[in-house]
Amino acid sequence: MVESFFSTLKHELDLDDDAETPKSPQQLIRHMVFWIDGYYNRERRHSTIGYLSPIDYEQQFIATRTLTPARP
Repeated sequence: MVESFFSTLKHELDLDDDAETPKSPQQLIRHMVFWIDGYYNRERRHSTIGYLSPIDYEQQFIATRTLTPARP
């Protein structure tokens, strides 16, 4: 699971071997924080919650006050 996260992170931030690296550690940190907080944790669809984004899942829960069963 962790390997998958870091693989996705490297790909999304264009940190692959042939890509240009950020100019400073602070720049890399800014890019990572934006990606993790702005996309990975909020918009990315998760298989464990029925391929909904966390925001959509939360809205569905609030609207129905029930959870959709997750399928492995």
